[in-house]
Amino acid sequence: MLVVNGTIKTYLSYNKTPEIAKKRLVQILNFCNENKIEPTLVTTLVTYVYNELVTKDIYEERIYKHIDDVLSKIDFPVQYLDYSRYEPISNNLDYFFDADHLILTGVKKFTDTLLKNINVKLLEGENI
Repeated sequence: MLVVNGTIKTYLSYNKTPEIAKKRLVQILNFCNENKIEPTLVTTLVTYVYNELVTKDIYEERIYKHIDDVLSKIDFPVQYLDYSRYEPISNNLDYFFDADHLILTGVKKFTDTLLKNINVKLLEGENI
């Protein structure tokens, strides 16, 4: 966070960044599609404490509307997995370094969960 003359600048820079990121993500997804790669977008998890402070409305404003916007700009299916409120891990603070960063045991637990989810979809023949 940068404060200049009492004004917080992170919010101003945040407003410009999503447009650049969305444009790049659309390019990456198109590249994947052209090369027969089936991408999966993932919103990673955070602690339940973080989720108590960051409401679903904030997630809608900062994440979901941007995901929806990106997906509306492509004409092929992309799997989106949202773990932002995945309670089996987010409720265990022992997996976290801070409110939104996992330690190694948390990374292993989340990776196992993610791989099981993806593998189930592959075994069922679903596109991911």
